[in-house]
Amino acid sequence: MSGVRLQLQDSTAGGGKLLDALSLAAKTAKSGGGIFAFASVGGIKMFLADKYLRRLARKGGFELIVGVDAITNEKALEKLADAAGELGKFSPSVLLHDTPNLMHSKLCWFDDGTTFTLVVGSGNLTPGGLLTHYEAFVCATLKGAEAKRARAEIDAFLTRWRHRLLPPDDADAIARAKKNTGSDRSLLKAMKPAPELPTEKLAVKAEAEVLVAEISKNVDERTQMDVGIDVFTGFFGSRPEGGHILIQPVDDSGTPGEVEPPRAIFPTKSHNYRFEAQAGAGRKYPAPGKGRPFGVFVRLPDGVYRYRLIWPGEIGHGEVDALLTEQLGPAKARMRRETVSLAELAAAWPGCPLLKAISVP
Repeated sequence: MSGVRLQLQDSTAGGGKLLDALSLAAKTAKSGGGIFAFASVGGIKMFLADKYLRRLARKGGFELIVGVDAITNEKALEKLADAAGELGKFSPSVLLHDTPNLMHSKLCWFDDGTTFTLVVGSGNLTPGGLLTHYEAFVCATLKGAEAKRARAEIDAFLTRWRHRLLPPDDADAIARAKKNTGSDRSLLKAMKPAPELPTEKLAVKAEAEVLVAEISKNVDERTQMDVGIDVFTGFFGSRPEGGHILIQPVDDSGTPGEVEPPRAIFPTKSHNYRFEAQAGAGRKYPAPGKGRPFGVFVRLPDGVYRYRLIWPGEIGHGEVDALLTEQLGPAKARMRRETVSLAELAAAWPGCPLLKAISVP
């Protein structure tokens, strides 16, 4: 065995996320597969939106098996069926067993021809399981006889249950899936449909961290945020090799929009870390001398970051500029970025829409 690494996914602290580990393992893999007890539309979208997982499903080969004992609903099966038609080497199926036991497995495997990598843990194929819930998982890289034994164990399971592995558009699989909620958040409450990622107000402490950062000029009509390693590993709680974050725009009234697909945040040649914010799509960078746009991000306790992008001349730009100037001094050639407390943001800009999108105990 060449390596075993335990990781704890904790949205309140730094550390790797399940989606990060799966993406890293898929990067060099030639084939792979996975078994997840529960899958949701949002989780499937996140999984197949990742650059390396999508490439594997399109060109290498990825066999995905999901259970329908709970959570996985009809919409999730429709998403799997659509993806199977779109991605040439993606083979999803549904394990519809006839026993009183709960199908509860969560693992993925990746084969690069030399190393067989297992990612095994508690996280399901849902947004929470992949990025935000408290989860634990182990990444094991196996070679030689150990790799063969692991592969044989998986193959034996698939052989035993091949007769009950149904395509996602199978009528019996759909009938069973119709009984499920489609969201693992519903397990926290009465069993009824619930949004996969919250849009309601969440309580955030006054001392919670807020990132305030100038946005540098980049590709027109796209807004890419550059941050340093301290912000990346501290505020965004990721590892130096890169990771994924969930961001959610807030409009002028303080109403949260949809949580954006996981944003890959990655190191650049300039030793910064970069990710894209969809709220800036279609906007051109201000002309020289007109000032710089700002990004303001509030870290929520569920692991999602609600944010605003503010261009020169818009409400709040002067207040944010004054806040950064107080913290770091006037604008310079180097982009200014600073983490402040929620209370400091509220004092500098009482009307900030982000404050309307949360509640402060």
